[in-house]
Amino acid sequence: MTARILQTSRYSPGNLAPEVLERLLVGRSDLLDEILRKTSKSIRSSSKQHILIVGPRGAGKTHLIALLNQRLATDPSLAYEREHSMVAYLNEEEWGVASFLDFVLVILRSLQDSDGEIAARISVIENTFEHDPERARNIAEETLRNKVAGKTLVLLCENLHDLFEGLRHEGQARWRALVQEQRFWCIVATAPALFLAISRQTEPFYGFFTIRNLERLSLDDAIELLRRKAELEGRYDLAKAIDSPIGRARVRAIHHIAGGNHRAYIVLSEFLTKESLDDLVVPFMNMVDDLTPYYQERMRNLTSPLQRKLVDYLCRQRKPSPVKDIARATLVQPQSAAKQLGELARLAIVQRTPRGRESYYELSEPLMRICIEVKDNRTEYIRTFVDLLRYWFSSRELEGIASARRDIAARIDTDTDGILSADILLASLWNELECHGPVSFATQTVAIHGELPATKNALVLEALLSLLRRIVRTRPSFSGSAGWDAAFETLSSLPRMDLLLQLFRVGVRFAATNDEGVLLELPLEQRRLIKYEAGESMQ
Repeated sequence: MTARILQTSRYSPGNLAPEVLERLLVGRSDLLDEILRKTSKSIRSSSKQHILIVGPRGAGKTHLIALLNQRLATDPSLAYEREHSMVAYLNEEEWGVASFLDFVLVILRSLQDSDGEIAARISVIENTFEHDPERARNIAEETLRNKVAGKTLVLLCENLHDLFEGLRHEGQARWRALVQEQRFWCIVATAPALFLAISRQTEPFYGFFTIRNLERLSLDDAIELLRRKAELEGRYDLAKAIDSPIGRARVRAIHHIAGGNHRAYIVLSEFLTKESLDDLVVPFMNMVDDLTPYYQERMRNLTSPLQRKLVDYLCRQRKPSPVKDIARATLVQPQSAAKQLGELARLAIVQRTPRGRESYYELSEPLMRICIEVKDNRTEYIRTFVDLLRYWFSSRELEGIASARRDIAARIDTDTDGILSADILLASLWNELECHGPVSFATQTVAIHGELPATKNALVLEALLSLLRRIVRTRPSFSGSAGWDAAFETLSSLPRMDLLLQLFRVGVRFAATNDEGVLLELPLEQRRLIKYEAGESMQ
């Protein structure tokens, strides 16, 4: 077994030291325990289990498989399993598999550390192949049977869809027949999505695997992962900051965009410090820069040029588009566009939102679109949005809103606590809106912004975000359309608040109509904000 000595790795968690693998296991303990139980049962009985772990790229599948391999090799409670099994742990990417014989040789090579005789047999197979390929395949199968005889072969393989593509239908059928004839197999595999070779009824492996979906990290999982990684690296001040209320708010902001992507948090952790956690924009931009090659590679891995064309178009659209608009802009027939978009949705690269008789499509991961935007030197939007997220989630501390109107003019200069000033401002604006309507509220907002010193202009942004959150959650009577057009015309004079006002405008319309179709005017990451608040109020 190759020694694993790394304490940190962004893209190769299989190389991490065992204690690091264990420490960074967050949110997946139950799934790992289930897989170990099924694997143990396979080794101890004739009933063999075959599991396919499905999760998007970056979700942590490699980390899970690496830890499974580590437990099988070292866990004292699995001594019987080690004695009665052989583990073939394939590389994350097995580019050399283009036939069934290639596949068997890959398995045999992975077993060489546990059996030195295999190297000699592989040499025989290679020499035989020159004059008799079929005989070489038979020798390879015989070698595998002889080496595993009386034991269980635990095959750990990632990116099963790529292996199946290399095997082609003929190789898949031959492997399936071998599994049926020689019942020593226990397969634990991963794939980013379900694929036709296992989901179509006519395929050899249809219905063969127990499917387990690898869910994205929850907010609490993400906070715990970042905290543990900081502690492993001796950055205890950062770990403490992450555990604080403001730290949680900052991680929540990143979580909102990253969407529980395990890899994103590992990359982000490399750029976080106690100080940059508060600023957030700089570490986030560094994370995006580091992830850009990863998303570019995902684009290259799309085998269809038409699929790449459609994804490239969606990378440059911040809001979902109907099929007819996508087809027109990409010069593709609508039927062809719809078919390829359906395939991309099955691969979890895009997501579909039905609206009446139309379907709207967008990228499933806002981070992918954001990385492309940054690569094209379009950074203003994401910098502004991350800053907005800082205030959005920090303002959750400002839930105590006074019902009586307060005069803030005399207090704005004397209050030195930003949270208190924002709270006072929020109470005043809410009261103005409740008592006098949208136009009066907008006029007062602009007037207050003009009176504030430049150092406190952010208080207006924070108060408006809190106000929007309250409107979406409570759906008050004044969220109807009356007066809001004129109000937004007045608010448009506020400098550098275009993004906030777009979000505010759509949020008010959603509160008035409760029509989720209204939200399609916003990018996915902005829609999530509105839907999150609306959902919370209904719990």
